[in-house]
Amino acid sequence: MTLKRVLVIDDDAMILEFLTYALRSFGLAAIPAGNGTEGLDKAVAEQPDLILCDIHMPNPDGYEVRQRLAMNPRTAAIPVFAITALALPGDKEKILGAGFQGYISKPVELEDLARTVKSAVTKDEVTR
Repeated sequence: MTLKRVLVIDDDAMILEFLTYALRSFGLAAIPAGNGTEGLDKAVAEQPDLILCDIHMPNPDGYEVRQRLAMNPRTAAIPVFAITALALPGDKEKILGAGFQGYISKPVELEDLARTVKSAVTKDEVTR
């Protein structure tokens, strides 16, 4: 059985390292990317089972990354979850409206991360 691969895109090196370590401790193959451009390249090259993408990054930001992933036939079917500190009224709707399948709030709680990722990769097994 091959490990499920999760691409993590975040420009904050400490958060990227934390998420990568956490995903690996859950038995997943974590693929780190330190910015949106690197994340887009790795999404095409690696074809991960799931993508976790920060919203607030320098160009391109998470919304543009999501849009580009959706427009590329090689990455359009990959589920993408936002990682965000956004908590204002309307933020959840904006994130979901942009095509993200869900989101994980910062600061990231391990239980939330594990539950979200496990649910997403299990659902992906059923639908592919």
